Amino acid sequence: MTTRTAFILREDATLAVFQRPEERLDYGLDYAELVADGDSLASSTWSSTGTLTLSDESQSGAVVSVTVEGTQGSVTNLVETAQGRRKAVTFCVIPPVVATCA
Repeated sequence: MTTRTAFILREDATLAVFQRPEERLDYGLDYAELVADGDSLASSTWSSTGTLTLSDESQSGAVVSVTVEGTQGSVTNLVETAQGRRKAVTFCVIPPVVATCA
């Protein structure tokens, strides 16, 4: 399952997802607007910072996805289209604050 709705927009205008340290989840980015007018994605490169591990990179049409394990870092995806357009999207992976249940 590719998660496309888990992203939140923080007050500083950055994207973020909440993920617990024991979770291993996949996230997708849809570049349909970038590849309109007959263009297509030629490449997709993922990178991360912090304690994150990335795996299972995939591309299906205009959607790219990656599986993220861990928390406390950022994930960046850089795509290039066949017509030479480049777009980078970065999102933070942060642990949720869990209230203590009594």
